[in-house]
Amino acid sequence: MAISSITCLSPFASSPYDPYHGDQGIKPYQELIDYVNACGGMCFWSHPETKTGVRDLGKILVSTPPHPGDLLKAKNYTGFAALYGDVIKATEPGKEWDTVLNEYCLGQRKMPAWGISSSDYHNEHPAPFGTYITTFLVKKSNKNGILEAMRKGKMYNYIGPEKARIKLEHFEIEDARSGEKAIMGETLSCTASPVIRVKAISGKIGDGSSLYLRIIRSGKVCYEEKLKGIIDLTWSDSEAKPGRKHFYRIEIKGKGRMLSNPIFVSLKTSS
Repeated sequence: MAISSITCLSPFASSPYDPYHGDQGIKPYQELIDYVNACGGMCFWSHPETKTGVRDLGKILVSTPPHPGDLLKAKNYTGFAALYGDVIKATEPGKEWDTVLNEYCLGQRKMPAWGISSSDYHNEHPAPFGTYITTFLVKKSNKNGILEAMRKGKMYNYIGPEKARIKLEHFEIEDARSGEKAIMGETLSCTASPVIRVKAISGKIGDGSSLYLRIIRSGKVCYEEKLKGIIDLTWSDSEAKPGRKHFYRIEIKGKGRMLSNPIFVSLKTSS
């Protein structure tokens, strides 16, 4: 299974796991995740559903089959490649990503999992730079600011033509009663129906591109609409069940595809 990390590994450390004693499941990868976390780093699962991991390279057989189920088996990783140059179903409503986020909301996980846009560079089929974009929400545009945004899920992802790039200008949730707000990666304590605000554009303003918006609440589509060129939505979710923690994320499809990271909402029971 492919996993990528940002850390400084010790060349003198040894592992209790090796390739000679059969399938050891998620344990070798969980050991790496735990070590990276102990060092203050981040781990992202790389391309969990790609089919290019099983192929012949001359006399070498590469065998890394699709493994979206490992997103459920592993704990405390930072995130995974939610968009890349292959078919991915783990980000569909109710699938692996939503299951992980729901487990976090239920207190069964210490950490949620964030999505990034990711691409391997293969010189035989190079994709133009700008095809796979992760946009970070930062106060300061420097290395520390970007790493902090990555750690906290303050980012959204896009795959598709650069000229038709879907830009998420605004995604926030507000408690209509208190006026408190939250953005991606944050948690909002709500005492009234959460109000979701989304503003996005595709390519040049007014070019007439069709955009299909889906709002996903806790793994189910709770709002969808097809629009032209610009999305500027304010919507109150009166059907969200109180007394539990929800998450909201959005998907926008046009000539490309955009995925946000989640906003969490603890919706209190009305007194």
